[in-house]
Amino acid sequence: MWSGKQDLLESPPSPLTSFSSLLSQLHHRCRRRRKDTHNGGVEAANKIRCIEKEKQALLKFKEAAIDDYEILSSWGNEEAKKDCCRWRGVHCNNHSGHVTMLDLHVPMYGPYDHLSGKISPSLLELQHLKYLDLSGNSFEGRFPEFIASLSRLQVLNLNANYFGGPIPHQLGNLSNLRYLDLSFNHLEGPIPHQLGNLSNLRYLDLSFNHLEGPIPHQLGNLSNLRYLDLSFNHLEGPIPHQLGNLSNLRYLDLSFNHLEGPIPHQLGNLSNLRYLDLSFNHLEGPIPHQLGNLSNLRYLDLSFNHLEGPIPHQLGNLSNLRYLDLSFNHLEGPIPHQLGNLSNLRYLDLSFNHLEGPIPHQLGNLSNLRYLDLSFNHLEGPIPHQLGNLSNLRYLDLSFNHLEGPIPHQLGNLSNLRYLDLSFNHLEGPIPHQLGNLSNLRYLDLSFNHLEGPIPHQLGNLSNLRYLDLSFNHLEGPIPHQLGNLSNLRYLDLSFNFYLEGPIPDAFGNMISLMAKKSRVRALLTATTRAEVPPTIETQPAVGALPSQRPSSSRLSKRARSTSTEQQLIDEVESIPQSPPPILQPEQADRAEPSNWSPKLTFNDRDIKASDSVVAEKDHLLAFNLAKNIPVVSVDPSLRLEPMVEDLPIEQSNETVVPTESIQATESELLLETGLQVAGDAAFDAEIEELFS
Repeated sequence: MWSGKQDLLESPPSPLTSFSSLLSQLHHRCRRRRKDTHNGGVEAANKIRCIEKEKQALLKFKEAAIDDYEILSSWGNEEAKKDCCRWRGVHCNNHSGHVTMLDLHVPMYGPYDHLSGKISPSLLELQHLKYLDLSGNSFEGRFPEFIASLSRLQVLNLNANYFGGPIPHQLGNLSNLRYLDLSFNHLEGPIPHQLGNLSNLRYLDLSFNHLEGPIPHQLGNLSNLRYLDLSFNHLEGPIPHQLGNLSNLRYLDLSFNHLEGPIPHQLGNLSNLRYLDLSFNHLEGPIPHQLGNLSNLRYLDLSFNHLEGPIPHQLGNLSNLRYLDLSFNHLEGPIPHQLGNLSNLRYLDLSFNHLEGPIPHQLGNLSNLRYLDLSFNHLEGPIPHQLGNLSNLRYLDLSFNHLEGPIPHQLGNLSNLRYLDLSFNHLEGPIPHQLGNLSNLRYLDLSFNHLEGPIPHQLGNLSNLRYLDLSFNHLEGPIPHQLGNLSNLRYLDLSFNFYLEGPIPDAFGNMISLMAKKSRVRALLTATTRAEVPPTIETQPAVGALPSQRPSSSRLSKRARSTSTEQQLIDEVESIPQSPPPILQPEQADRAEPSNWSPKLTFNDRDIKASDSVVAEKDHLLAFNLAKNIPVVSVDPSLRLEPMVEDLPIEQSNETVVPTESIQATESELLLETGLQVAGDAAFDAEIEELFS
């Protein structure tokens, strides 16, 4: 994925700041008191402050836990371990000696030394406990209900354990609680409405569990709440409009549930909200225009729902917005030109909707934009040349629309662009030679348009290009020999351009990455053609055929989760949805040598003439396809092709494979098309993933 957090998205200040401050303040107070005790002279240093009853309670906790990593080795009854206030993770009040803090969390980054087993109810003796953090361990069993009796508790973090069963409704009695994190467990059942009694609560995270049922409207009573994450559960029913009462809320994530009904317009009252994610639900109806009142909002994701109607132009008022994803809905109407006012926007995805009309030229004002996806809509008209002003843009996908007119040469100004897909439109005119200026480009797809004229030789300057598809156009003239300079190219498709002509450049033999590995030359011919193989061919055992149809495009995982808001923002960008290049899957591969499979090279359907030197002695070629060509070569009658097609799938049964060590090709109508290497080569798979890095 694209490297560097700041490289893609300058993250907003995290809504977790106040909670981090809360935790650090408690840490600081406890450690300061402990330090004062240690430095307060010999008498203070030797004083045993630990209360015996609480010490024994901690030892019972140790006894119930499984400590394979000797985390609790400092805990014991030995003379040197008498003071439990000096034990690892234990902090006491400097004056009373009561245990006020038990922090045995496993750091997110660092060695995974953890505790497991059960949590002993002996902790109930720690009635002065204010801070309990056992996150990142492997404790299991039902949620320890006795914790609800620790009435002084202010911070409770049991995140990332294996607790199951329901959330005890008695937690609603912890009136001092400010921070509650039970995420990444196996909790089930409903969210207790009694949690709405926690009037001091500022942070509530119940994400990544198996909770079900409705969201209690009583959560709308938590007037001090800043952070609410209920994502990745099985919650259902409507979003309570009472959540609009949470005037201090900065972060709201209800994504990946089964919520339904409309988005409450009352959410537009959350004037302090910075992050709103309602994606991957069953929400329906229009996007409330009141969301345009969220002047502090920086992240808005409503994707993968059933929302309909127009995009409210009021969203253009969100001057602090950096991330906007409305993809995979049923939105219709034009793209509001007011979105061009979002001067801080980094990421804009409106793909997979029913949007129509032109692309607003005002989008060219989004000088900070890194990612723009408007694919799979009904957009029409020309591509605004103002998009060439997006100097920070790295990803541009306008595919599967009804766009027409020329490709603006100003797109050649996008010096940071890595991905450009304009396929499946009605674009016409020449390919601008200025695209050869896109030195960072890795993916270029202009297929299925009405482009004409020659292939610009300047495309040979795209030294980082991995994927090039110009198929199904009206391109003409010779294939520029400069394309042979594309040493990193993995996929090349120039098929169905009926006016390409001339020789295939000898320089294509220099495309090391395209013809990546040493392997026997394999010839793939279609039985419907009368193409013949020269007598000089040296036969080899049959190796089977490669499927010709391409698998459907797929999207990458929506996001990789993190406990920090900043990382969630970054991961959302780094997990960009994309249509990756097709992967070849051989039906009858040489299973003894899976690494020998390399990208295929096919020459068919076109009036292109190849010289012998292009394909002869190319021992790294995967497949040579002469389908739908004028017969210009001869077939060795000694070849027996019938057994080679017996095991092919029905749709492939008209293809015949001729394994060979060398091909002395003569003149032929040729198509140049290379596919990606088959799965099974981890190194190559990593390189393909790096295509979007």
